[in-house]
Amino acid sequence: MTTSTTPNQPAWIVVVNSQQQYSIWAADKPLPNGWQRELIPANWLQAHQSTHPQDSAKAVCLAYIGDVWQDLTPLSVRQHLMALSASNSTATLTAKSA
Repeated sequence: MTTSTTPNQPAWIVVVNSQQQYSIWAADKPLPNGWQRELIPANWLQAHQSTHPQDSAKAVCLAYIGDVWQDLTPLSVRQHLMALSASNSTATLTAKSA
């Protein structure tokens, strides 16, 4: 979804990369490599606009990112930490069994 409130304001989109990191991007600019457009769900947008009718297009995009991007840790780091945790759990269980 592209958001713009007036012809004088740029249209903004939400973008996400393979590390599940979010940003906003001017809709009229080509996306940088590694980033793709994230559509704001219509039900989220409707709910947000009902409580924040004066928000600018940029503010709407930033609010959406604030709602969906709860863990700022890049995906590869989260996966690495989960793998370490799993291997540590296995090592602990093996040590207790011996």
